[in-house]
Amino acid sequence: MRTKILIAIGFLMAGLAMPAALRADSCTSANNLVANCSFSTGDLTNWNVTNAAAGTDLYVSTSGSFSYNGDNAAAFGATASEYDTISQSLSTTSGADYILTFWLMDYNGDGLGSNTDFQALWNGTSLLDQYTTDPNPVQYTFAITGTGTDTLLFEGYNGPSWYYLSDISVTASSPAATPEPSSFLLLGTGLLGIAGMLRRHFV
Repeated sequence: MRTKILIAIGFLMAGLAMPAALRADSCTSANNLVANCSFSTGDLTNWNVTNAAAGTDLYVSTSGSFSYNGDNAAAFGATASEYDTISQSLSTTSGADYILTFWLMDYNGDGLGSNTDFQALWNGTSLLDQYTTDPNPVQYTFAITGTGTDTLLFEGYNGPSWYYLSDISVTASSPAATPEPSSFLLLGTGLLGIAGMLRRHFV
């Protein structure tokens, strides 16, 4: 009897712990306003694309080269110092605070910098304007404010290599926690198991 109760309690604890584990990647959170945030479609679906007038080289890498998690990534490799650009229009609550996060890396980490630049903009305001020579993914986080309808834009060129961009999220600063269906299943299994054990014990 004791063993069965311990097993049921194990299911209960797993159900309680599961939401945090499933929300470890904010890109896939139900609260994320960005569609196709890790380019899982294998293309730029849901993104508005403007190719550089010269030297454009914009595509989605599906080779797992985005090393920290193997996700797809948008690759910016325009060669003529003109930006390839992707953007999304997001519906927000006017005046509400949001958190923008994304991961960025320079695929080869060339260290040249003479023909590289990457920018992130929120409603035309620059949040990031730099070249990075780090071949490892770096996460960037910014506090932003919604206006009701907002434009998130990324643009870059990288003559000797590519910028890889992935796992983009825009979430409310304090979103309400919403347990995932799998969490409810584990939680319910644990509670039913405990109830059943107790009922047999006392009847």
